[in-house]
Amino acid sequence: MNRTTLTAVLILIAGVLLRLGMMSSPLIEDERKNIVVARSLSVDGGVLNLPMESEYVTHPLLNIYITKLGITLFGDTVFGARILHGVLGCVALWVVFLLARSWSDGAGCLALLLLACNPFHIHESIRAENSASLYTFASLALWLIWRFMNTKKAVHIVLGAFFMGLAFMTKGDSILLVVAVLLFVLSQGQLNAWFRMKAVCMAAAAFVITISPWLNWVLRHGSAQLMYDPSMYTLDQLRPTWTTLQLYLIQPVYALIGKDYRMYSSWEYAPMDGVSGLLLLTGVVLALFRPKDKLQWLMLTVFAVPMIVLSFFTLPGLLRGEFWWAWLSLIPAVCLTGLGLSKFVEKGRGYQWGVIILGVYLLGHAVVFVAGARERFSAPPFHRAVFVDDDQITARIYEDQGQIDQAIQETLRLLKRAPHNVDNLNYLGWLYWSKADFELAVDVWLRSKELLPEYTAPANKLDVFLDDQIYRYQQRLETDPENIKSHFYLGALLYHAEDVESSLEHFDRVNKGHELHGRAMFYQGLIYRSRQQWSMSQQRFDDSRQVPDYANLSLRYQGINAISQGRWDAALTRLRLALEVNPHDILSRYDLALVHEQLGQTDKSDKIRAQMREMIHSDIRRRINGMLGGRYRNLLTEN
Repeated sequence: MNRTTLTAVLILIAGVLLRLGMMSSPLIEDERKNIVVARSLSVDGGVLNLPMESEYVTHPLLNIYITKLGITLFGDTVFGARILHGVLGCVALWVVFLLARSWSDGAGCLALLLLACNPFHIHESIRAENSASLYTFASLALWLIWRFMNTKKAVHIVLGAFFMGLAFMTKGDSILLVVAVLLFVLSQGQLNAWFRMKAVCMAAAAFVITISPWLNWVLRHGSAQLMYDPSMYTLDQLRPTWTTLQLYLIQPVYALIGKDYRMYSSWEYAPMDGVSGLLLLTGVVLALFRPKDKLQWLMLTVFAVPMIVLSFFTLPGLLRGEFWWAWLSLIPAVCLTGLGLSKFVEKGRGYQWGVIILGVYLLGHAVVFVAGARERFSAPPFHRAVFVDDDQITARIYEDQGQIDQAIQETLRLLKRAPHNVDNLNYLGWLYWSKADFELAVDVWLRSKELLPEYTAPANKLDVFLDDQIYRYQQRLETDPENIKSHFYLGALLYHAEDVESSLEHFDRVNKGHELHGRAMFYQGLIYRSRQQWSMSQQRFDDSRQVPDYANLSLRYQGINAISQGRWDAALTRLRLALEVNPHDILSRYDLALVHEQLGQTDKSDKIRAQMREMIHSDIRRRINGMLGGRYRNLLTEN
């Protein structure tokens, strides 16, 4: 084994170990969704359920079949779902080495290092979704096309077209790889003869045959892919954005403007670190100023096509940070940067040491990233806020399949990590109601309204069923007049029906030692507040503060009481205490900003409002705009 091969094998081993360490990181929601869809694939009883697309997955389903094979061979576990994707992700590392080694051994090793230690690719290459297979199939296609350019052997271009087809069967925007290769061939005059070669015709046939199962499906059932959504192509949407550049620059750019990139993208996807992103973009730019061979032109074309084309496409409601659309550009970027670094090394020993230090940094950074992955991907940012970036898609798939218990378990899992997320609370209430667990439905709908009474949520049907539930609890108390839970729920329902006198009587029946006593005191605090009986309200909120789940709420309302009385210093004290209990409480921040505004401290007020808005994901801000009323109707406005 020569020195180059040994170096490459050692880097590959490091890359494999990093990915093995990443295998135990939490599943993201796309993976959970894919696993549910994969479980539904079957040929049982002679009935085929082998779709090429799904209403829940906006791309062809080859990666779902890979997941299905994994859980069939290795068990329905996280490891089973991810293992084959992880193997494919590691194959991509070696193919990139082979591609870049076409220039030099050093270029191959450095390109391998750049990809092996890239946090974005480490996370992408182990997930049970389309990322790992995309990189592998695309890099294999490019390597085989490059081999054909040198050998003219038909087998190389036919296999290259086959892997292009597999990439398309994994994600529809892989068609840009075909576009890039065609543009490259057209740009190289001496290669135009390709179109008259029998091998190229065979390759075209191989591509069509590979994607024919998907073509057949779409002709019969239509397509759910975003690339076929007409709104993607409306003139008002066709404008350049910097979305694709976010693949490389999202961390440093958002750091410079003082914002958390996770609130404009997805917290579940690892970003590219700033050093790697800037390094790769610099490598591509410098490649433009070097003498270029055909492989460099091919890499530059494959980089440019997705970066330019996809920067023009957007869809209302999609995240601004859909940077993973530009995934195809990563392969040429690492190859071209590997070549550039290899040229750098040739300048002398000092440059060599510089590249060695860079390599040590990249490896160390990757190790730190993998070591912190479990904590990093375990919960969304500001997970104790009332609005949290959490995806209900897996639970909704279970609901659509009639598996309500599984949908409930999925929603409870989401609420375990984001317990105040009102959207998930409301959805959980609907699931309980669908299962005829009416008391549980009422309980979580009440909890949602306690957290944010002014939010008009479609899934919260409490107002719709209010009279029926009041009657149900009245009937229950006729047969069991000492049932404390029934007294509490009837009291809460009557409160929402604005019959506060009757509700007070029922709350008084909730004994001090009962688990619902603190919650009953919270409602009494609200009732006395509505009557402007401030002392009684404060006393009841003091009682409810003893219950951990109601400490933050009670302190916030004590602060609101003080605002209503014009006691600004007392309001500041209570609201600050509320934020000590829950730093993610955007509503207490909103009220705190009001107090500072009343005190003439506009700088503090504006700063707090800006912080508060940045704690709500940009996609959620768009969605809930207009759904808030009452006290917090101006929560999302600038002033």
